[in-house]
Amino acid sequence: MSASRDFFAIGCLPFQGDHIGFALPILRSPRNPNANFVQEADEYTGNITRFLEIEEVLEGIVFAASELVVKVGDEQVLAFVTENRSAHIGTVGVISPILRSFISRFPDRHSIVLQVAELIGDQQEKKRARVVMREEVAKTAGARSARAYYEGSALRSAVWTNLLAAAPSAEVARRILSVRARLGASVDANGDLKLDLEVLGASDRALIDEEKLKKAILTEFSIIAEQDDSYRPAMANANDIQTGRVRELLMRVRHAPRQEERIAILINGILENQSVGTSALLQYGKDRAKFANSALEKIREHLNTSDSNENRELSAAKLVAGLYGMQYPANRGNFLLYFAKYLAKWPLINRELRYRLERTRSIFVEYLRPTINDYLSGTSKVESPDFDLPLFVSLLGDKSRK
Repeated sequence: MSASRDFFAIGCLPFQGDHIGFALPILRSPRNPNANFVQEADEYTGNITRFLEIEEVLEGIVFAASELVVKVGDEQVLAFVTENRSAHIGTVGVISPILRSFISRFPDRHSIVLQVAELIGDQQEKKRARVVMREEVAKTAGARSARAYYEGSALRSAVWTNLLAAAPSAEVARRILSVRARLGASVDANGDLKLDLEVLGASDRALIDEEKLKKAILTEFSIIAEQDDSYRPAMANANDIQTGRVRELLMRVRHAPRQEERIAILINGILENQSVGTSALLQYGKDRAKFANSALEKIREHLNTSDSNENRELSAAKLVAGLYGMQYPANRGNFLLYFAKYLAKWPLINRELRYRLERTRSIFVEYLRPTINDYLSGTSKVESPDFDLPLFVSLLGDKSRK
């Protein structure tokens, strides 16, 4: 620990491998200009309590031209590195515009968006960021992991923040912080929020309006049951499974990066399960790309829900021919690639795609031709998703996979 009064910021150590995002501020003292220090802050007040010397700083420090000077008792400072490797160091109020500007440029950096929302976001911004992260976890790690994140760490974070805000005094707040690891909440089978505050003393709990606390948490945290009336893990039925299938399909469509892939996944979903696919189609609404929106109109027009399976496949094959003609020539390689990837198992569509592939020698298709042929011949296959896994229904999620 250093007794030096003033410390100045020289740079920061990024937490991420790509050096973008929040970082650890590195400070020095005029009395000891060759030593590096980090700050320690009071969790409740957010003010600096002391400075700790770190003996070694590994390579990777990002230096900053900063005139920032801080001392014990000042508000703690944060560091953030933008995409051009510029380090910005300052209090929350100082760097907030930089944070908001960054996430507006990079909305797909979900973890950073969530960190920013938790730090400076309003209730709705926190809710949106948590839901997006939940979907990202579901996409990469599965529904059970997504639920563990959302009803685990995200919910606990909301509980801690609102519980501290409800504390009537600094003394109560510090007692809350001392037992924070054992405070939490859960969502029961009926979708109701249950607080777990037993480790707090009776005198402290008496000072906190728990119903008001619940309302504050729910303002920034969506209970899944509110979004899906069929959510009843203890009473799983056909409606639960159907809703889960639709949500799984919609998630796969929405997270596909290319518009051709989104449309192909949706058409395949309709062909595999008429009810699930058409429900997803109705809920999908508008896409973010021009061709995809035109394709959605054609799908709604031609894939009639009353058709038999055979007629629906024939209609889909004719639809593929029409969509291929609508697609901009430079994007037809990607069209054939993704449609072959997801739809080659349907014989009539396979034949239509082969016909289109054989008739073109476009430079935008040629470099993808080997991969497209692999999909059409069955050499490369896409693993079929299990649409019997309703998102965030742990009972079904645990029992559906064998």
